[in-house]
Amino acid sequence: EESGNEAFYKKAIIIVNETYFFRGAAKTPALILPSERAGKERKEYYNALIEKINKGEINVEYLFSLPRTEEAIIEYVRKNGKNGWEEIKKDWEELVDRCATVSLRYIEHDDFISCIIGDHHTLIGWKGGKDKRIIGITYMTNGMSFYKNLFDEIFATGSNAHLEAIQSIEEKLKKMNLI
Repeated sequence: EESGNEAFYKKAIIIVNETYFFRGAAKTPALILPSERAGKERKEYYNALIEKINKGEINVEYLFSLPRTEEAIIEYVRKNGKNGWEEIKKDWEELVDRCATVSLRYIEHDDFISCIIGDHHTLIGWKGGKDKRIIGITYMTNGMSFYKNLFDEIFATGSNAHLEAIQSIEEKLKKMNLI
């Protein structure tokens, strides 16, 4: 029996492959965090998304939690050292500066639902408590406008002050003697 995570990412791959305008929300951005691409289906999903981004075949709006991302970066740098931070920083800056089809924004809290909204389908991942695992999914063609409108409202409040976020995380990593 497949887990909620596997089922979620199998549907996510379908959405990426059939979508031109993609909206996504995740607590941490796997687009810049290699450690978040673990697991077969999750890796396939992000590889498909990154490939379409690199080819300019998809427009992406991606929302993430800065506090959760900072925690994940600290863990990644603990395991991978300064080179790990340089890799993340490079990917983050390239995505923001050089990729006209991607709008990456963050919010200062992490109490939101992971979702993917494509041209034809909406996918919601329901998580249990503090567990990162998805315990259920909603995959629909009806009701999309509600989630799309909600996403658009929250995305509009997100920050795109990425240089400041990167500098803040780098200062914290230095204070912790991780870089």
